[in-house]
Amino acid sequence: MSLGYRGDMKKNHAWVKLFNEKKYEAAATELLNHKEYLEYKKIANEGGEVSGIIGRLEEASKLIKN
Repeated sequence: MSLGYRGDMKKNHAWVKLFNEKKYEAAATELLNHKEYLEYKKIANEGGEVSGIIGRLEEASKLIKN
């Protein structure tokens, strides 16, 4: 649900194409190749504030794998 709300489910996104091809593991990995996620993950890893986008995208990635 949060992916649709955030606009992360557009047809031209690589992870969506992989998902539609039933390549779920690759789609889950590609979902985390996300500009905002990578920026906030770096900040969090450096001890900075953790953004909610990290948890939302990681949870979505986990659900896609299963």
